Amino acid sequence: NNPTWDEEDSGWKADQVFVGHVNFLPLICLMNRAPKYLIVWGEEVWKRLSCLQRLGISRIDKILSISAYTAEQMAKYNNLQKGYFTIFPTLDPFYGSDTIARDRSGLGLPKGRMILSVARLDGAERKKGIDNVIEALSATVKDVPDAFYVIVGDGTDRQRLETLAKQAGVADKVIFVGQVPNELTPSYYQSCDIFVLPSIQEGFGIVFLEAMCH
Repeated sequence: NNPTWDEEDSGWKADQVFVGHVNFLPLICLMNRAPKYLIVWGEEVWKRLSCLQRLGISRIDKILSISAYTAEQMAKYNNLQKGYFTIFPTLDPFYGSDTIARDRSGLGLPKGRMILSVARLDGAERKKGIDNVIEALSATVKDVPDAFYVIVGDGTDRQRLETLAKQAGVADKVIFVGQVPNELTPSYYQSCDIFVLPSIQEGFGIVFLEAMCH
């Protein structure tokens, strides 16, 4: 009893279409005339796009950009008008409503000056700058001896970063928390003295907005 394809219930008959990545743009050429919106994030559009991608953009009604910088870079490399873009960095209006509130002791963190980063530690996303913070920490603790660095997140790059902390002589100052539930993340923001993420690959990371909330 395999389900049959019902064109009336498919995305091809949608009233509105939101495209979450430029790689899906060629599909737009096959779809109906419903309003279409492209969401762009960062370095994937900071360059000249392919012919098929540019053809897809010609069928797009509006581009939703995570930041003004991403919009400017995409417009520059692809001859697009700035009026084509809408900037939409925001948080869920219910962000933090289900927070599990814990202080530092409840999170198992020490006293002192706490530096925080929240990020996926993906080997393919090393431009987030976590390694830069670890390398700078050895100089930081000379002036601020009680400083320590907490990293919330996990991924394939974690082992390399742990090795880097040992090589920099700050393994005892870097705490890899790993992945934590969304409900617990606000407590880490609330506990830190400073949030830092010197990324050069993102148009605007949502973690910056989350940190600003606290």
